[in-house]
Amino acid sequence: MQISAQNISLAFGDRDLLDDISFTMNEKSRIALVGANGEGKTTLMRVVAGLESADSGIIAKDKNATLLYATQARANLDDIPLKDEVFKVFESFPHEEHEKESIFSLVSKGLGFKREDWNKNCSLFSQGYQMRISLLKVLCASPTFMFLDEPTNYLDIDTRLWLLKYLKSLSGGYMLVSHDRYFLDEAVNEVYEIEKGRLTRYSGGYTDYETKRIKDIEVTIKKAEEQEKQIKKTEAFIERFRYKATKSKAVQSKIKALDKIEIIELPRHLRHVKFTIPYVGYAPNDILTVDGLTKYYTDKCIFKDASFYVRKKDRIGIVGRNGEGKSTLLRLITGSEGDYTGTIKLGENVKLEYFKGDESLFINENVPLSTTVFDYAKNYGDGDEQNVKNMLGAFMFQGDDILKSVSVLSGGERSRLELLTCIMHPSSLLVLDEPTNHLDIASKDVLINAIKNYDGTLIFVSHDVNFIKEIATKIIHIENQAVNYFDGGWDYYTSRMRDMNVEGEDLVFGKINLNKDVKTPESVKEVKTEKLSYEDAKRLRNEKNARERRIKTLDSQIDETTANIKMLEDKLLLKEVYTSFEKSKQVNNEIATLKEALEALEEEWLNLNS
Repeated sequence: MQISAQNISLAFGDRDLLDDISFTMNEKSRIALVGANGEGKTTLMRVVAGLESADSGIIAKDKNATLLYATQARANLDDIPLKDEVFKVFESFPHEEHEKESIFSLVSKGLGFKREDWNKNCSLFSQGYQMRISLLKVLCASPTFMFLDEPTNYLDIDTRLWLLKYLKSLSGGYMLVSHDRYFLDEAVNEVYEIEKGRLTRYSGGYTDYETKRIKDIEVTIKKAEEQEKQIKKTEAFIERFRYKATKSKAVQSKIKALDKIEIIELPRHLRHVKFTIPYVGYAPNDILTVDGLTKYYTDKCIFKDASFYVRKKDRIGIVGRNGEGKSTLLRLITGSEGDYTGTIKLGENVKLEYFKGDESLFINENVPLSTTVFDYAKNYGDGDEQNVKNMLGAFMFQGDDILKSVSVLSGGERSRLELLTCIMHPSSLLVLDEPTNHLDIASKDVLINAIKNYDGTLIFVSHDVNFIKEIATKIIHIENQAVNYFDGGWDYYTSRMRDMNVEGEDLVFGKINLNKDVKTPESVKEVKTEKLSYEDAKRLRNEKNARERRIKTLDSQIDETTANIKMLEDKLLLKEVYTSFEKSKQVNNEIATLKEALEALEEEWLNLNS
């Protein structure tokens, strides 16, 4: 089945948000929709899903194709129990009765809902779980096509990995928007980029797309870098000689030249601004020691008898499901919360900076509501004017955004502003609670590079796998009141966890396996074999030769089939193909046939080599 968007255009005022966009999806489509904030990603998905109207263009789909959209905004849900709300979707997307129960049980558990939540009224769930309900309804409906708008928002790490695994198991096609690089690399096989209203297609995951895209604009990047150097040089000249009478003409000439420069703009989501996280210059080797830490809220134990240490330049990633006590641990470490037993010892002269995530935004009540974003960053951060502008740009405050009043900022914008003012202060220990929650991929990459070059120590909570993989040198996992310390990064941590549940009914990692029994193999018994007859030896030799010839043939066929698939995927990028429903359907059918053949060839190759 297919759905096709042909010549979709939509303007807001004098701006073409969507400009003559065409593409075709089939049931094998796994598409990431990327582009800077405000480029129209959500609008395009809503138009294709039939929730908004375009100024012009046609949406065509096969007769029996079904589609649903999962919103990133708070859904309009009835004040009824969760299970009743979700089961309403089956009125339009019929399933057998036993299937309804099975699907609901599986997906609700995967998305972090407990059985006791089934009868809880939807209005009583938090904002994060309201979004999960929207996603839950779409996944349970199992439509032919799904449009998922930032489905990883507010999901903890286990739930993100479960969702990734579940999406891979589906037979329908989907298009999604996400700022999780790892998720996109694993979940998609095509990337659609929206920039200035136009849509461009790339094959592969997000990192594949980014590599190809940057290669396409290498010349532009070099020109932009040279231009930036020239502008800085000119600005330095103006600043140095502005008040020198003998240089007044030269200064005026430079100012006029600066005004005439047409700034070379790179796509926002591909800009990697560099900045440095300042270090105080000294820190002891023993940054933090925690021994026998136990925390209760009234009668509820959060964790008990936690012991671990943090050394200079460690990058400690704290992971675990929502509600296990990760933020609580950070508050105790930073002294923001007390009432515990055990000891927390911070090293002598450690200068700590703490980003509290979404818990407190603009805690300084003395900040006038008319204060601009730039003034807030300048006054409450620590840096010169140009450094402040660079960091604001790195954290998605572009152009006139820096002149906005703090009173009109969204929660996400406030969070980003608090994060950048936090890391602008010199420190020897940074404690960050979900720092990437409101950052796009480019901003995350900038932050990752800055942290890698930071001379201090880092303790952070995150649900972003790529961020953890890139940064963490040690992992703390909190689960079922236990705080477990792993003396290694993400790969080491995952190697110590239990295998995934093959039925997919449990969360991805589950219990920690710190003391897995290693079975000692039985002593190898000496086996005497009789000498093979000439005929048997000849037969085995012939079978071996035949197997090797077949493997060689399969190698060639696999390479040839893979190349043909790539050729057809490239053909799909041609405008005359993807704008034609029939042509794209024919090419997609050819690709599907070749992929089935490739699977059979690879299966035979594996059997012969086993």
